[in-house]
Order: sequence, then C-alpha cells, then structure tokens
Amino acid sequence: MITFLTGWRGKRLHSNSLVVGINTLGELPPLFWCVQGQEELVILSEALGENQPIYGMRSLSNISGKNQSHTKPLAKQYARELLELKPEGDFNLGGFCEGGSFIFEVAMELQNKGRHISLLCLHDRFVENKYSGRVVFFFCQDSMSSLYLFIFVLELVWY
Repeated sequence: MITFLTGWRGKRLHSNSLVVGINTLGELPPLFWCVQGQEELVILSEALGENQPIYGMRSLSNISGKNQSHTKPLAKQYARELLELKPEGDFNLGGFCEGGSFIFEVAMELQNKGRHISLLCLHDRFVENKYSGRVVFFFCQDSMSSLYLFIFVLELVWY
C-alpha cells in the first residue's frame, strides 16, 4: 500500500506511514479523511483553509487485485496510525465514496479501542451496519451512488 502513497505530499509520522497530513499546524481539531487520490485531499484542504489540519488516507478504489479481505487489515492499520497521531481526545472522520466504507471501518476500530468519534461524515456512501455514533451523509444530486435515486424519502430508512 505504501507504493500507492509515496508520491503524496504532506507530513508523515514516519517514513512508511499510510496517513499523510496537510495544514498540520492549523488550530482547529484535526479531520481524518479517506479519499481515492491525493487530488481529492488537496481540494478538500484548500476548501477548508489553512487553519484546518487534515490527514488523508487512501481507499482501495481503482487498485487492481483488491478484495474485501483487504478492508479490515487496512482499517486496523489506519486506526493504529490515527491513535499515534492523536493519542487523546475525540475523532472527526470522513470519506468520499469507497473511502466512506473504509473510514466507517476505521471508526469501528477506534470505538473498539475505547475512543469516541465526534463526527463521522460519509460522502456518496451509505453503510447499513449498526453504528452508535453521529453520522452525517452527503449525497450529490447527480451521483450514480445517491440513495435518493432508489429511496425517495431517505430519512425514513433511519427511523
């Protein structure tokens, strides 16, 4: 996996880290986000501004040879690194598309280790598994993965 991240610019905890930080000197609580590529991470960091530290992780989207058996071990690795980066306090997590599935697994790992997730943001991804924390779903109106294409009153799914 490190070969898919070597070109990513940003701060790393150590040379083989899979998590890359941008705006790490910002004063706001850090945001940990899972993306398909660094371009998405850079655009997000620019939109949020220099005061917002953001740490990016890569999903396995568009990586040949991936399968479901890779998801949990990668989520565990990400959780370990996030715990190193932020040994105390709550986490704000999010992810785009398949990154949402990964960050959901990371959130579960962190909760299993006794950590609180203040906010979990899933963009164009709906996860049907039970989750005890706060979740915000974002769906683009024209996205092919938007649940609004299949469920006309999406809010009823959660009641």
